[in-house]
Order: sequence, then structure tokens, then C-alpha cells
Amino acid sequence: MRYERRYGYVSTQATRFGTGLHHEYGVRSPYIGGSTPTAHYYNGSTYFTYLGGCDDYFDPFAMSYDHATGTVNGPVHIGDNPLADVEDGHSVPAIIVDDDGYIHVIYGGHGHYRGRQTHAVSRTPEDISSWEILDNIDPETTYPSFIKKRDGTLYLFYRAGNHRDDWVYVTSTDNGRTFSDPTAFASAGNRRHGLYGHDVSYEDSWYLSFYKGRNGSIHVTGLYHACHDSYSYPLENMPEPRHGYNRFGTYYLRMNPDETWENAAGESIDVPFDKTLADEKLRLYDTGPDYVLAAPRMGYHDVGGSNSNTAHGVYDTPHLVFPTRNGMSGGFTFARWGGDSWEIHEEGTPGDRCS
Repeated sequence: MRYERRYGYVSTQATRFGTGLHHEYGVRSPYIGGSTPTAHYYNGSTYFTYLGGCDDYFDPFAMSYDHATGTVNGPVHIGDNPLADVEDGHSVPAIIVDDDGYIHVIYGGHGHYRGRQTHAVSRTPEDISSWEILDNIDPETTYPSFIKKRDGTLYLFYRAGNHRDDWVYVTSTDNGRTFSDPTAFASAGNRRHGLYGHDVSYEDSWYLSFYKGRNGSIHVTGLYHACHDSYSYPLENMPEPRHGYNRFGTYYLRMNPDETWENAAGESIDVPFDKTLADEKLRLYDTGPDYVLAAPRMGYHDVGGSNSNTAHGVYDTPHLVFPTRNGMSGGFTFARWGGDSWEIHEEGTPGDRCS
């Protein structure tokens, strides 16, 4: 069972471990995507975070689950959400546990628009009961995403502001106490004119997702957002508000362990990439004016053992799934890197088959 609310769903882990979570502590906008991960396994326990609370349902909370004993700890209130009063779901938290066992949660920001991105850290390792705030991240950012490398280095990816701002990453080699200067890898804000034959001006914007790969790689999937001044386009069959639907194309690239970048074919990619380069080297699916609603989700597998295909170069193979043709109502597309090109399979929705 999962509890549906205005912006999203409680994760299956939260509902499995958190009996009575909805009734006692409230869940309204637990997760809408963009901020990841919302759960992290460390030393026998899974720690997870969400937006909840009895009054406004929008403060960050933490819980933990001990896999050996079956014990659930929490929920514990981490802090006050700067975006609670306006119920802005962009403030959903991301969580990671560093190599010393301290739990990090980032929440509360929607770029320059409103709120303040806040970095909370547990006062004691592997303990969610008490938190402190570290003033060591840019407060005017959106969509924080943590990746922890095998050597303990923390990578924090985010959009450096609002729609027309670059995507960047920072790193920490001291368990999140300090971070490097930001490095931009996706360029936004470039002015363009003409969209699928329509007389309209807009600026580049991106929605991106991040996945920890094997051997120190980081996979990035995303979609392009044609950001218009009025958030409106003269494209047919678009419901209002159109801001949520001016999103086209599916893209993929990865960061290597040495922080160089390449596409699925292994071609080197200079960053920050712009839309021109992305369309040429990174786009795996052109939706055309049939928009993509959400950034593509990626799964991958390593082929090994008796069924190994490593002789064919199959290792850490990206697999993506994303809604296409007018968002969730138009079906899903599955994409797999086949070694020299993307293999695409389109599938209708259950609603299509039941109508």
C-alpha cells in the first residue's frame, strides 16, 4: 500500500517500515522527483526522508529501519522547511550517509525564486534523533542529488538556480564538511527562436537525473525544457498550465571516474554541453512536439558469470524508461544501449488497452 497525496507518493520503503506514518505524522508532498536519493542503506540500516508533519505537512522528517532487528526509528523532525508556507514541493529532501556514519539531508530550496536550500547533518553517527545545520552549500539552488563514490567522496548535483540556470556539481572529500567550487556541465539560458515550426522564442533549460554506476561512473539522464517567458506555447492539444509540458527529447551521458564525460558510444563530451551538442551526441529519442512529462528513469546491469557478454563489450549497460506522446496518457518508451546504437521499444499504457 502507498499513500497518494497532491505531489507524489510515499516510497514503498516508507510505507513498509512506517506503519501509522500517515495518520500520526502526516504525509502531503513526500516526494515529487528531482531530489535524490530519498533513502540510503548504511551498515545494516536504511535511512529515509520525506516531507511530512501534522500542521503543514511540509517539514523534512527522517526515519530508519534496522534490517537485522526489524526496528523502525522515528519519524524525527529534522527542521523547518522554508517553503512550507507556500507548499512548494520543490523542497523535498535528499539524503546520504557519509563514510563516518553521519546522515546528511538537503531540503528547502527552489532556486532564486523562493526558499533556501538547507544542509542538515545528524549530530551523532547512525542516529536520526538530533540534527544541526551546516552553512556550507549554495542556498539558491534546486533539485539536490547526492552520489557517494566508493572512496567516500560525496558528489552533489543540482540546478544552480531556476529553469534557465546551468546544472553543476560540487564534491566533498571530508564527509560533507566542505565542498569544492561548482563545476558546470549542462548549459542553460541560451536564447532560441522557432520550436517545431512555431514562431516562438524561448531559452534552454534541462531536467536531469543522476545514477551511481559501476567502477566509479555516474549516469545522467534528462530531457530538454524550452523555457518560454509566458510558459505558454501555440502547440495543439496541450493542457494548461503548459509550463509542465514544454519538455522534449530524451538524453543520456555519463561521467567517468576521472570526471571526464562521454556519451553511450564512448565519444568524449566537452562540458558544459549545450542543446546543439546534446542533440547531436546525447539525444537518444526525439519526441518531436509530443512532449515528455518526466525525466527518463534509468536502470542498468552488469553482465557477468556464466552468462557473460563482456566479450561483446556489454558492461554497465544503460536501460531507460520514459513516458512519451502527451505524457503519462500516451504510453512509455523503453531504450537500451545495444553496443553501437539505442534499441527503442514503445509500449501503450494499461489505459489504452482497457479502453
